[in-house]
Amino acid sequence: MTIAASILFDPAYLEAALLTAHELRGMDDVLHRVYLVLLEASGPGSAKANADAAAIVHKFCIHFNGETEWFCAIKVQNTIAPFSADHFSNAIVYKALLPSMLADEPYLLNIDAGLLPGDEFHAFVRELDARYCQADGALEEGWVVGAHCVENVDLIPHALALLPAHTLYPAGNVLLFHTARYQRSLWSERFLAHYEILRTRLEYAEQELICLTAQPHELLALPGAARRTTPFLGLDVLLGEAAPLPESATRDCLFFKFVGSFKPWKYWVLDPNKALYTRRRAALEQHFDLGKFSLVHDYRNQGGSDEFRLAFLEAYDRSLRAAAPPHEGSPC
Repeated sequence: MTIAASILFDPAYLEAALLTAHELRGMDDVLHRVYLVLLEASGPGSAKANADAAAIVHKFCIHFNGETEWFCAIKVQNTIAPFSADHFSNAIVYKALLPSMLADEPYLLNIDAGLLPGDEFHAFVRELDARYCQADGALEEGWVVGAHCVENVDLIPHALALLPAHTLYPAGNVLLFHTARYQRSLWSERFLAHYEILRTRLEYAEQELICLTAQPHELLALPGAARRTTPFLGLDVLLGEAAPLPESATRDCLFFKFVGSFKPWKYWVLDPNKALYTRRRAALEQHFDLGKFSLVHDYRNQGGSDEFRLAFLEAYDRSLRAAAPPHEGSPC
């Protein structure tokens, strides 16, 4: 086993990170360690949130590690200039800086908080190890970061379109790093230089920054891109405009992850498809009760504009009326 995994998150994504970590249990034959990297929040009230989050992660590790230290908790201080767009925070920028913090790991696979491994994920990690992480037989020479990629056709925002960019555009759900090459190529320095100059023009920060930072040989297209399942939550099912996703959706894939601003752990998000997440969460909570922690409860209830909350409530009300049986007879 040459690959270590990491899950980087701030307190707002604590629940999602611990669910993903729990989902990785049983993969100790392909991942020799899983780092739970807590990026400390900044701003008013953040000290308590950081302390509470660190305590919960510590309890999680003690509960599931037993005699091993497969889960390893790390805290990272948030020191770079802030990035804020939609639901994003500095956490997505720090994902591409992890090899600087975990330099002793030769290969590092960062996995997004909230990602649910599908039936193909174990074989995927094994393939990464065999194809790209063996010093005597790597198929791709010179790569620094691997990601699921598509052709970079009009994906760079207009504000960045005139800058030199890689021909591939990476997704950020899973990122594989070759740590030694990362260090030798001064990747973090180049990445942060771009960030300092461009951060106010970024939309999907780490994806665009990787695309703008990577030399042609440095970005590796990982296999399995077509087998990802990355739906959005919304109003379609409630309004009768789409059928609910089948239960098999989270399994018959490489991985499953709800993307976008509507997160399945938020109480006010009423899309029935969120049950695909909450049912997997229930398996974790049979062993580790996330809901008993006030920090987790607070973040489940946090966020969402009045407009979004009202839209979900109105769509939910409409769905109930549509599902009601025809009225028979007249009231007395």
